[in-house]
Amino acid sequence: MKKKLLFIGSLPPPIGGVSTINLSFQQLLSDSYEIISFNTSHNRRYVDLYTKIKLKDLIYSIKLLWQFLFFAFRNRNTTANIFITSGKAFLRTILIYFIGYIFKIRFITHLHSKTEGEYFLAKHRIFFFTRLINYFSRNIILLSNYHKYHFCEHGLDLKKSYVIENFVDYSKYKCSINNKNHELLYVGRLSKRKGVFDLFNSLKIIKDSGIEFKLHIIGDYDKETTQQQIVQFISSNQLEENIMLHGVVFGNKKLELYKKCGIFICPSHFENSPIVIKEAIASSMAILCSDINANKLILDPFENKIFHRVGDSVDIADKLLLLLKHPKKTNNMMKSSSLINQFDSKIAKTKFVSIINNLSK
Repeated sequence: MKKKLLFIGSLPPPIGGVSTINLSFQQLLSDSYEIISFNTSHNRRYVDLYTKIKLKDLIYSIKLLWQFLFFAFRNRNTTANIFITSGKAFLRTILIYFIGYIFKIRFITHLHSKTEGEYFLAKHRIFFFTRLINYFSRNIILLSNYHKYHFCEHGLDLKKSYVIENFVDYSKYKCSINNKNHELLYVGRLSKRKGVFDLFNSLKIIKDSGIEFKLHIIGDYDKETTQQQIVQFISSNQLEENIMLHGVVFGNKKLELYKKCGIFICPSHFENSPIVIKEAIASSMAILCSDINANKLILDPFENKIFHRVGDSVDIADKLLLLLKHPKKTNNMMKSSSLINQFDSKIAKTKFVSIINNLSK
């Protein structure tokens, strides 16, 4: 009989880093454990993560906590992996911790957080943030060594802290470089903070220069006004033949786009530890991405990438033109990606199972 393993955190929709890795972990471990999931997502199409908390959000959180009370009672004396961030949603997480504590749930806290710019990362709040995590968590999982040492410097318990990189199943993305074209691929939420308007402005520059290109986009809009702005931009700049909006796609269609496209673009203004870059690596792509710290932490050791200045459309255009005009360079970057294997899901599974087993000792 399989041992129960609870997962607490958001699931798609909407699609984001936390919801994606939560789902991936559940799928990865389903053959070894009886997975029981508590979904904290609003399940709304449009979700802007950076607006003020509204009354309807408070009402939703109250309902969610009431549901979790019964969930915790039914699953008392079990182990739970809880995904948390350092935004204002952590206030709700504190109450989830308390409820779980009452019902003797053993928490493994999966800290999926940036290192600056969120509510509980301010100097006068991070002390309480890390101490609360320490108190309620048997073990703590972080996204990288950089994240681990950053939060440990601010009070997180080093002895409880482990690193498990966000991962992908390499076997699903395996492909031949010879079958790739030099088309472009963007995967992620369509929002200003993700750099999509920087990218679109750069594509206008490239089109005006007379260079042919095609960009495939997988992802949904953060809000309806963003959708209207993007559709209008594409239309007014005659980019309909150059930009393919696929929406939210899963399974074979998503994999086929990764496998056929040669150049991956990640112009985001912020990230934690982007899974999409690791998907691009697994599918042997050349990568053009913003020079933010999260991207550099993954890609600095490798020769498969070019960085552009964050928020700089002209620099994006210059770097894209370099890749489009020099296919040999692009192919060499693809070959470099094909040699990288440390983000495979098998490695993550081994580490996670070891953490759970240590809880029983």
